[in-house]
Amino acid sequence: MLPEEIQFVWTKKRRLRPFDILYLAQRYMPFIDTVLITSIATLATRPMDPDTCRVLVDIAAWMDLIGIALTEVVLTIRTWVLWKKDIKLSFGLPLFYICCWMPIFYGLNQFLQSLIFIPSPIPQVSGCAYLGGQKIFYICWVFLAVYEVGMLILMFIPGFRLCTSFFLCNAQCVCTDGYTF
Repeated sequence: MLPEEIQFVWTKKRRLRPFDILYLAQRYMPFIDTVLITSIATLATRPMDPDTCRVLVDIAAWMDLIGIALTEVVLTIRTWVLWKKDIKLSFGLPLFYICCWMPIFYGLNQFLQSLIFIPSPIPQVSGCAYLGGQKIFYICWVFLAVYEVGMLILMFIPGFRLCTSFFLCNAQCVCTDGYTF
């Protein structure tokens, strides 16, 4: 996949369009947040203050969720294109996205606010220990699963026909990548 990315993303001379920016953001955001959070946690004093832990956990959680949400936007756009930009899906997919992702954002917010941190009980270990939080976090996984199943069904319907014909190479690539995702 790296040769294709180099060919179609990095060496192509064109101006950045919104989809290009979306792709690059969702593609490289995990590297940025991992380096950022790891660097801050490594440089922190031992044991870490619970307020500092809260901020780091909040930043990491929100960056992870935003990265997943952006990736799902890319998958949703690919599904819409697979359906030949159907007008019904032009309204239905964004509505489905909002209906599934608003509870995910709400659930994560409630969960993060409920976390209780204490300084690390072992002085040699940086970071904090957390005592727990609300059990609302499972809602995030339920709605994410609902969204994934919906996208999978929408990919299979037209994709099955397209992937069996040889003259649509791009559609076959979209189907293969979408199914394996």
